[in-house]
Amino acid sequence: MSDASSENTSKQPPLVLVKGVVHFERNFQNLGLFLEFMEGAVEQHLKDNLAQWESGAWKEPDDHLFNGFTSFVYHCVYSLLPHRAINLWGTRLAPAVVAAEARVKKRIHKGSPLYNTAICFFVAGDFDHAYQFMASADEENRLSGATAAASLLLGNGLSADLLVRPMAAWLRSACGSDYKAVSGHDLDEAELERMLGWLSIRMPDALQCVVALHRLVKVQTPPHNEASQHIRVRALAELCIVLESATRRWNVACTEELHKQLESVLSANTISLAEFRRLHLVYTTAYPRPTNKSPAAVNWAVKECLTSVDNAMQLSERAGAAMYLAVRLRNSLLHVLEEALDLYVDQALLMRCVGVILGNVRLSQRGAEGTLAAL
Repeated sequence: MSDASSENTSKQPPLVLVKGVVHFERNFQNLGLFLEFMEGAVEQHLKDNLAQWESGAWKEPDDHLFNGFTSFVYHCVYSLLPHRAINLWGTRLAPAVVAAEARVKKRIHKGSPLYNTAICFFVAGDFDHAYQFMASADEENRLSGATAAASLLLGNGLSADLLVRPMAAWLRSACGSDYKAVSGHDLDEAELERMLGWLSIRMPDALQCVVALHRLVKVQTPPHNEASQHIRVRALAELCIVLESATRRWNVACTEELHKQLESVLSANTISLAEFRRLHLVYTTAYPRPTNKSPAAVNWAVKECLTSVDNAMQLSERAGAAMYLAVRLRNSLLHVLEEALDLYVDQALLMRCVGVILGNVRLSQRGAEGTLAAL
């Protein structure tokens, strides 16, 4: 048997074996050559389509210009090679599109490749760039006259497989009971989609929610350390901001801080409002300024509000306690983020708070729909 290193690389089998030993360098070289070949084919496919578009011969929707890239993305994300697609779009495909637009002085709708690149960033765990590219895809859709922003998160197979389903099952087991206690709904996939669909009326709210939840999912993998704790608390703080932003979007009659916002929302239900105000009175008595943002104050608020959620007999009472916890977390987590917080070191406790905050988002939706009085 001849030494495989002396053979022509193009004739190598998928796995190079020399005397029973795997030669990783040669195998990865073969993999790299194959991916480069595929990337070249995708680039040429796009350039051929762009030539038709520039000549006026292209009669299909602009998204179809990128069908080759879409196919490449599917294979990359399911093969855990998202950065190959990210790099291909950024360094070769996007410049070709910009050049074609400049030559014709006409805009190409780029929703499809921007969405697909966002998905790749999600899979890679780069949530900030995923957020940016998904927002750009939404902008493209709006420029082209589309109004259903929710379809980006919920109306595509990749979104369902990679964005929603991985969260739904885990969230239901991790905080589904608290979500149901506060909102009255099971936290299943359909419920999560309904909530994200409502949030997507203002797309950044929906995207920030998805990013925060994915941070919580990703940080379940080791190593587990102080960084893991910090990321979890950061994600909880992001969800509090989502709640505030989504509530401000529809509750335009109130322009004050979150406490007044949620008090205004709960005015539709006297039992909820009474519990909200009761907890505030007890809290301000126990922790007057300037002690109200100390770790001890945050720990007290979490324990007291969750105890109220556990002990309340009525959904309306639990809603009041849940909304008050949101106020305390929103006002505190931007000031206190340290190991002295119980929820910093206790993941189960933090996930209970996640369930309550998500339940509050659903309650805010009910407020927008005018159904809080019926709790």
